[in-house]
Amino acid sequence: MSGFNFEKLEFIKSIGRRADAIFPLCGFLLGCFVIYMSLSYRIHQQDIGGTILFASLTYILLKEKLLKGNEIFQLQVPKWSAYVNNIFFFFVFSFSLWILYTNLYIRPLSYFILTAFACVSITFDILHSNEKLSGFVLFKILIIGLLLYGGIYYEFSDIYGTDTHFHNGETSIYIERGHIVLDAPQGYFNSYYYFPIFHILTSVTSILTGLNVYDSIFSSITFPYTFSVVFIFLIGKKLVNSKVGLLAALILVFGDYRILFGAAPIPTSFGSVFFMEILYLFLVNASKPIYNKFIVIFLLVVLVLTHTIAAFIMFVTIISLYFWKKIKSYLEGFNSTDSKIFLNTIVMFGAMLIGYWLYAISVPERSSATFLDYILSSLYHALTYDAEFATSVTEKVSPYVATSYSEYFLDHLGYLFFLGTGIIGTYVWLMDENVYKSSLSLTIVVLFALLYGFSLMGMRTIMPSRWFIFVYGILALVSASGIFRMANLIENKLNIVTILTIIFLMSFFMVTSTISNGDNPLYNEKSSQRLGHKASEINGIETIGRIYNGTINPIDLNMVSLGYSFIEDRGKLYVLNKEAFRIPVVSKKINPGIINSVILDDSFKARFESNGSKIYNNGEIWGYLFNSNN
Repeated sequence: MSGFNFEKLEFIKSIGRRADAIFPLCGFLLGCFVIYMSLSYRIHQQDIGGTILFASLTYILLKEKLLKGNEIFQLQVPKWSAYVNNIFFFFVFSFSLWILYTNLYIRPLSYFILTAFACVSITFDILHSNEKLSGFVLFKILIIGLLLYGGIYYEFSDIYGTDTHFHNGETSIYIERGHIVLDAPQGYFNSYYYFPIFHILTSVTSILTGLNVYDSIFSSITFPYTFSVVFIFLIGKKLVNSKVGLLAALILVFGDYRILFGAAPIPTSFGSVFFMEILYLFLVNASKPIYNKFIVIFLLVVLVLTHTIAAFIMFVTIISLYFWKKIKSYLEGFNSTDSKIFLNTIVMFGAMLIGYWLYAISVPERSSATFLDYILSSLYHALTYDAEFATSVTEKVSPYVATSYSEYFLDHLGYLFFLGTGIIGTYVWLMDENVYKSSLSLTIVVLFALLYGFSLMGMRTIMPSRWFIFVYGILALVSASGIFRMANLIENKLNIVTILTIIFLMSFFMVTSTISNGDNPLYNEKSSQRLGHKASEINGIETIGRIYNGTINPIDLNMVSLGYSFIEDRGKLYVLNKEAFRIPVVSKKINPGIINSVILDDSFKARFESNGSKIYNNGEIWGYLFNSNN
């Protein structure tokens, strides 16, 4: 038996010693496979495959130099250049605010260019400043985040986003009644009755400050959401140095999904705040570990009461961190005390998570199904309905198939820079002596495997698009490390130009992506969705409401079908948005994470007008009444 254990240990050690060769090779093969599948099934995913392939190949070719290098980077500049850079940053920042103030419902190209230059200016600060100036640089990063999120949040005259409408209504009910309620604003079962932290905090903020619900959500959710990048800075500073921490915080701030969920704050957004803080506490060797553990447990309890997805991702993350730390113990030794604290916390969190879900999901008010029945039925639904939907590859990605590849590529270019530099940084951290760096690098692999794996299988019930705001936190750390490692391979002053160019391109294409900029896209317009409404559109709806006392209905996706009969619509009033003929406004939620959208055409309008009578038109909104004699 002892011989078997010895052989097993030696086998694990041999795998560990070859990990820096095995993982990049697997990445190279994965990139080839994704490209092949994309070309075979005409899916626009070859850019992802190409990025994985290129980053893996780059690491394989430059492995020795990258591993011998470091993230130390100190740019020597005269004091006057630092002053000029500060003046430049605040001028660009102020001018960007002025552009937002003077442009209604749109953010022009000049705004995005100035934002990218502001990020470059911050990067220049990071390169030349010392640790004493970290606070000032971090302040610049935070106000850029508020500019990006607040600029969208207050761009329109109405609530921005889709789920935000529900959460605004829910918060208003809490304030009106003075307590949490079981019924949602629409009268359906309200699952957030059991996950009330978001609505309680925003309600209390509104009551104490006198702010309306919309402003209280921004101040109580988006502010801490923005400031949560401080924990990524602290992690980067602890594991590497302050420059990596600052660059990681900057990259995270302008991430496309981070902008989306910062501009449209929901409980998932707030859950990411606790995720970043808990991750920091897990990765810091506290002088008082027991005290640190109690703080972690308290935050985990709050996280469970905030959102299911956020808690589940946190659970997966800490399990992965613990597992890879145990693997590391077979290779280089392990701190047994730290291991026990980690394991005990995981067990407590898992028991608490499952126990509360047993209570929250299996409730008499909703159904008599048990927790196990609910989980199995959800899994069955995902494996049948979702998988059936995913069998048609063309249908699954139809919005992008209808778009030119060049537009799709530009739409993803910022993410490709982010992913590529992150992959290189992940490979570098993989063999690092620091157990937390190697564990983080493998954890990011696990999270991406789950994120893309479930999506490829057609299982969208885990809402993979919401995972990015959590995954981006770790990806930003390895990306910043990868950028510095790559730049240090370049001699002379070209390394400075390289870093500044990467940040400019990454930030520009991140903030102009249709994910973060769906309201006025620069490209890939047919695949974007505007999440805000103009004042004229809101006034149009309100006017129609005064004219017609019945229910006002939006256009249903089923009406687009050529064989659709309008017989059942007699007596109903429908509202048609002019924008629906330019961008996808009409959509139908098929399942969590799966939304089918269309752009209306003239043939639809002709069929629609032949069956209904136009009773209102303000140039933006049309109202059609389907009379019984039509």
